[in-house]
Amino acid sequence: MSFSSSSLNYGEGHQFLYFSCFKIDDAGDISPPHGVKVAMEMQVEAERKKRAQILEAEGKKRAQILESEGIDYTTFFT
Repeated sequence: MSFSSSSLNYGEGHQFLYFSCFKIDDAGDISPPHGVKVAMEMQVEAERKKRAQILEAEGKKRAQILESEGIDYTTFFT
């Protein structure tokens, strides 16, 4: 990666500073360290389990509501 910095002086009290960034020649391997990768995988797994528990709880809740209403909706789906 190459950076350059220059300063131009345009008289008394007028100085401009500018930076230039050129193409990055070597991107290399940008994979995260092993510890970070493991932590990310654990977080994804935790999110999946959380979502599964939420969906299961919502399904049980809906089943209890339908049962309390006394309507057997399984006959509509068979």
